[in-house]
Amino acid sequence: MITGEFPRDEIDWDRITPKLTLDYRRGNTMFYATYSEGYRAGMYNLSGPQEILDRGAVNPEILTAYEIGTKSDLLDGRLRINSSFWFYEFEDIQVNRVDTGGGAGSGIASTVQNAAEAEVLGAEVTVNFAATDNLTLNLGMTFLESEFTKFPDAAAIDINVSPIYGPNGAVVVDATGNDLERTPDAVVNGSIDYRLPLSDGRELQFNVSGYYNDGYFFNTTNDLVQPSYHLVDAFLRYSFANEKYAIKFWGKNLTNEFYHNEMQNLLSIISQDGMRRHWGVTFTYDL
Repeated sequence: MITGEFPRDEIDWDRITPKLTLDYRRGNTMFYATYSEGYRAGMYNLSGPQEILDRGAVNPEILTAYEIGTKSDLLDGRLRINSSFWFYEFEDIQVNRVDTGGGAGSGIASTVQNAAEAEVLGAEVTVNFAATDNLTLNLGMTFLESEFTKFPDAAAIDINVSPIYGPNGAVVVDATGNDLERTPDAVVNGSIDYRLPLSDGRELQFNVSGYYNDGYFFNTTNDLVQPSYHLVDAFLRYSFANEKYAIKFWGKNLTNEFYHNEMQNLLSIISQDGMRRHWGVTFTYDL
């Protein structure tokens, strides 16, 4: 971690963030429209190169959000379909960056900077269907289109920038037009849940769920990539009388999919991998 001399500074932030929602019901469907503003307070970087500390506070992040959607209960409440469409406008959006002290062995620091402007366009649909009294099906789909509409001074690390000082040369690039961090174009998830009543109040429950992510970028410069991946989980749960006792056999990432939870460009490209296939047994007792 790089620690410089922190300058004496003081600043106040305040903002009113209104929210307005209109809804209209027709039959078993509710239609709604929402306008809202969001606010993330400014902050100080407490470590980093001296030039970063000298810049003072990071500005507050301002979000203006527009959303329309529907909520429907059909088939006597057995089928629920919700949909929403939204448009987000960010001003001074706060993003992570990695800074160096400028020379070999000077260290690195994770800091925060303001990107000027960004936009996100999204849509989501969720479906919950009680096919029978014992069988429930769930499906969710989310689609996103994100972009830094103005970000001319994105901080980046060029690991081969200097033959004298070696890796970790700090550079500034124009990230305008790049995707926001961790915003996949599409995410799909679903599950099947079946409950089999047994005698004396006991129950056998089987659940299998799936998750698909179309992939995303870990950084604003869009050079650290998480490709598309999928996960499959399942469990079998047996509950005793009155469900006071239960035993659950579970498995996660059953297809043993490889993916990253985190990736950063530091002394080299480092990553934290997602959990591979694992399973276990859980005993519960409800007081």
